[in-house]
Amino acid sequence: MTLARPAAAKEMRGLFDTAWASAGPVKYDNVAVPGTFPPASGPWARLVIRHGDRARAAIGGAAGNRRFRSTGTLIVQIFQDPGAGLSGATDLGTIVRDAFEGVTSVGGVEFREVSVNEIGEDGDHFQTNVTAFFEYDEIR
Repeated sequence: MTLARPAAAKEMRGLFDTAWASAGPVKYDNVAVPGTFPPASGPWARLVIRHGDRARAAIGGAAGNRRFRSTGTLIVQIFQDPGAGLSGATDLGTIVRDAFEGVTSVGGVEFREVSVNEIGEDGDHFQTNVTAFFEYDEIR
């Protein structure tokens, strides 16, 4: 299957939303959040999708039959109250990691090299990042 960029991003957000559903509120990149954010307590996450390179994935083909491959990085920044210990950070990071590790979405977004990294104290929170590299093809 192939996807255009907006559809690929929608699939990535969908996988994250399903996994994170009851863990806490989410700040989506470049989307305004109504009310006070971040919350005064409890975990929350920021989802960031950054596209990188795009190149022809196959030689030849006429318009409408050319395959292009897009790559990038999906980053989930997880914030929790300080003092909850590393197990809290690890548990939340594992939820997100499991949503992407070894996964190819229905439309063909493939994830690889998924990692969970404890960042440490960040203001009033303890931060953990989950990073996944992705790629998908589009036919144009």
